[in-house]
This record gives sequence, structure tokens and C-alpha cells, in this order.
Amino acid sequence: MNNKLNIELFKFNFETDYLPYCKHYEIQYNDTHSINDILENIDSIESLEYEKNCNLRINKQFINSSKLVVDVVKKLGNNLKFESICEYRAKADLKIINTDLVDKIKLFSPFLNKEEIDSYIDIYELQYYASNTINYNKDYIGDHLLLIAYDIIKNKPYYTNDVLDILAHKEDGIHQYTSSKNRIFDYDSSIENKVEFLFNLVLEHTKPALAKNIFFSALCKHPTTSLVKQNNIDKLEVGQIKQYFNNFNIAYYDGLESSQLKNIILDSKAQLVEIDMRNEDLPAIGFEQSKKVLYRICGDILLQAKDNNADFLVIQDENLLKIFDKEQKKISKIIGREIDLVVISQNQFIQMLGGQKDKDALGFNNHTIKVEFLESA
Repeated sequence: MNNKLNIELFKFNFETDYLPYCKHYEIQYNDTHSINDILENIDSIESLEYEKNCNLRINKQFINSSKLVVDVVKKLGNNLKFESICEYRAKADLKIINTDLVDKIKLFSPFLNKEEIDSYIDIYELQYYASNTINYNKDYIGDHLLLIAYDIIKNKPYYTNDVLDILAHKEDGIHQYTSSKNRIFDYDSSIENKVEFLFNLVLEHTKPALAKNIFFSALCKHPTTSLVKQNNIDKLEVGQIKQYFNNFNIAYYDGLESSQLKNIILDSKAQLVEIDMRNEDLPAIGFEQSKKVLYRICGDILLQAKDNNADFLVIQDENLLKIFDKEQKKISKIIGREIDLVVISQNQFIQMLGGQKDKDALGFNNHTIKVEFLESA
């Protein structure tokens, strides 16, 4: 069976082009074709710089070109944007200059032979460039180094303390890790277990005071499970809604795990604002080492909501109000822009939909950014 792809393809040559540009193609495919076959087809139409089984981005998902087209289409649709795996490292079309990845692997050269290093360059390129953290801190050691560290500790335990010294580095270490679960096309969930294993080893190795603070989870990978359920409310039925938000633009941030927030906002009759970063992860909360990256990611989330004319942002995890609301002035200073955007929790929003208007009962008296819209809701 033949089907058609509409492809927008990233084109760039660092020797001749000032800026990247895109070309459009209509390509037929069948159930046996991989992305490699599509790239080969495009190359037969017009010269394309790429390598077989290369890593690239398709509709912002990081993926290897060995994947079957039918699987990609099932998840991402027929309109696909093919981009270099790392635009700022682009050399020619889908080829990149990966010296940053290689240089960071060399941090572990005392523990690895050349054959192992070369193998890791190929195995973990996708994980390295998929990390959102390197968009905020180019010096971050990289997810690939975390996975290599796991292998070294398991297979060469006599290097454990030396490896943990590198992972614990304040400016670029493991504390700044963010999950790529929602960024990699076929994400290997075992990565989370490996990173959490390493994180706990680093905590024991360095014994920071905040490691004993039970309020914060080690990796903040799983936002507080449905705070709404604490009030025995999963979702208000339309007939139970006492207060609508017809004239409001409302954005939301779920984090790694999608919630009912989108549907709740739609049920409120508000205009839904879907920001690109609604499912991005945050680095470890409660650690001084992660604050700079944490504030910058939160700043971009807030600015996306603000720049898309959101009246306020609703977040799934109530604990994150301590960052998005109470730390918003610090975030503004770091990113160099005033934000002043109201942020409320899913729990608070649902209480308002149910008719609650008392600011003290809602907890708005504790917010740093004043909630002034309630009277007009």
C-alpha cells in the first residue's frame, strides 16, 4: 500500500549558507519503508547530506532514521518536519559537528579505552542531543555521560568514587538533568531508573544538606499525583461548574505526565493556550546546583504563556508554586524580562470552577503574584 508524506526538510551548509532554510517534498512510502528510505529518495531528487541510520529530529521528536515510516506516521502524522539533531552544531543538512559530545566523553577517558569511547559516541548521540538541559547550559556533562557512568560503575566499580566526583560537579553535573521522556520518539524508560540510581549515589557521596529534606523528591520526575484527588474530585462535570472563564485565555503546564488540565480548561469555556513547553521536565528541585537551569526553564515556560496572551497559567503540581509563583521575581531577573504572570494550581482552579471565591480559602493570600482576576471570573 502506497501513502504520501508531506516533508519540510532542514537544509544548511555552514561553508556556504548564512542561515538554514527549508525545502518541501511529497514522498510516497509503503509499509516496509524506513526513514532511511525516505532520505535516500530525497537524495535522488536533490543532493542531501546525511548518513544512513543517522539521528535527527522529526516534528521536534528525536529519532533514529532506522525507524519505520508507518510507526512515525502513526504517532506524528503525515506532515513531517525533518531537522538536524542539533541546529547550532549543523555542518551540512542532517550532518553535524559533534565535537562537544566527544569532548565530554573524554572526561571519562581515564576509565575507558579507545574502543569503548568510539562505541559510546555512536550509542548515546541521540540521548545527548535530546536533552533539554544543554539548551540552557552548554557545559552540562550530558545525559550520555550519565549513562556511561552507570555502565562504568556497574562494570568497573573500582572507579566509582572518581566517576561520582565528576557527576557531582556543581556547575554542570547530574543535578541539572532533565528527562527526555517526551522528547525522544522511542524512549527507553530504563534511563530514568539508571539516573535515579546515580543521583542517589551522588547524594550519598556528597551528603548535601538538602538531601535530607523529605519535602523534595530526588529527581522531581513524577509530579504530585493528582492533587485534585485529595478533594475527591477527578474532574468537575459540566453541570457541577458554578463559575466559568469565558473571557479568559488560560495556559497550562503538566510536566512529564499529562493530566486532565487541558480538558478542564476547555470545560471552563476559556480559550485554551497550549504552549510548546507544557510537557518539558524540570531539573532537581531543592538543590542549589540546579537553580540556574531550573529558573531558566521555568522562565521560558512562563514567557511562552505570557507571550501567547495567557491571563494566567495553571500547573498540575501544587508544590511547583514555590518556584513559578514565589520565585518569579528571581526568574525575571535571570532571564532579563519582567513576567508578572499569575500561576495557580489545578486544585485551586477546580475549586474556583466549583464556585469557591474566597481568596483565603483558595490560598491566594499566600501567592507572591497577586491574583486579581477572581472578581471578574
